[in-house]
Amino acid sequence: MKLLRRFHYWSFHTIRGQFLVSTVFLLLIGGVLAVIPLAVFVYDEREQEMNTEFWRSLFMIGWILLFVFLIAFVVIRLLMKQIIFPIDKLLEGTVILRLGDYNHRISDQVLDESLDEFKALYNAYNEMARSLDQEFSLRQQAEKKLQLANEKLKQLSFTDSLTGIGNRRYFDETLEQSFIESAQKEKALSLLLLDIDFFKSYNDRYGHDAGDKALRLIAMTIEDTVKTSGAIAARYGGEEMAIIIPPDVPSESYELAELLRQSVKNLRIPHADSLDGIISVSIGTATIWPRSDQKPELLIQQADQALYQSKRNGRAQTTIYESMIP
Repeated sequence: MKLLRRFHYWSFHTIRGQFLVSTVFLLLIGGVLAVIPLAVFVYDEREQEMNTEFWRSLFMIGWILLFVFLIAFVVIRLLMKQIIFPIDKLLEGTVILRLGDYNHRISDQVLDESLDEFKALYNAYNEMARSLDQEFSLRQQAEKKLQLANEKLKQLSFTDSLTGIGNRRYFDETLEQSFIESAQKEKALSLLLLDIDFFKSYNDRYGHDAGDKALRLIAMTIEDTVKTSGAIAARYGGEEMAIIIPPDVPSESYELAELLRQSVKNLRIPHADSLDGIISVSIGTATIWPRSDQKPELLIQQADQALYQSKRNGRAQTTIYESMIP
C-alpha cells in the first residue's frame, strides 16, 4: 500500500510522472489501434467476406495513428528534456541553498542548453544565490566583529583599570574554577596574598599619583614574574595582590612568594617610611587539597592569616599557613 501511494503521488503530482503516464497511455492507445486492423486477418472466413475497402481504410487509419503517437512520444521526450531537466536543476539548487551552501550556481553549460524561459529562471536563481552569499558573508563578518567586541568587553570586565592585571571579579571566578578542578583531580591548590608594606604612608608622603604609578609598576612586575611559572595574578583590593597556583602548575608556593618579594625589592622604589628605604611586600601563602564540601573562602582565610602573621613579624617576609599550625 505504501508503494502504491508513492506511485500515485509521483504519477499525478510530479511533472515527470505526468509525462510518463501520458506517454504510456498514448502508446497503449496507438498499439490497440494498430493491433485491431491486424486482428482482422485472423478472423474466420465468414468475416473476410465483409467490405475489403472498409478494412483497408481502417488498417491505414490505425497505422497513421500509430505513427502520430510515435511522433508524439518523441516530442514528449524532447519536452521532458527541455522542461523536466531544467526544473530538476532548479529544485536541486533550492535544496543546496536550503542546506546553507550559498556558493552554488547553475553552470553556463546548463544555461546554454535550456530554453529562453528557463534561462531567465536560471539567471534569477543565480542572482538570488549571489545575494544570499553576500548577505551570509556580511552576517559572518558582523558576527565575528560582535564576537570580538564581546571578548574585548569580557576582557575589560576582568581587567583592573589601574594596574592592567586581573581584577577582583577575575580573581573570584578563577579561584572558584581552580577550586572545583583541584577537587575533581584531587590535587593541591595554592594561594598567595601579597600586601605592599606601608603603602598608605607612601601615598601620604609622595601623593596618590606617585602611589598609582608605584602600584602599576609592582603589579606588572608580579604579572611578568608569575606568568613564566603558569600562576595567575590579580588585584585583590587596594594595595593587595593575589596569586593563584592552579592544580597542574608545579611551582612551590614559598619559592614563588620569595621570587615575587625579591622582584619587587629589585625595583628599588624609594620609600622613606619603609624599613630599608624602598618599597617591600609581605606575603602569606596557603595550600589545601579541596573537597567537594569545602568553599574557596577557606583558602582565602588561611592565606590571609599567613599574611597577617608576616606583617606582625616585621613585614618584608613570607609566611606559610601550614607553618603556623602547632
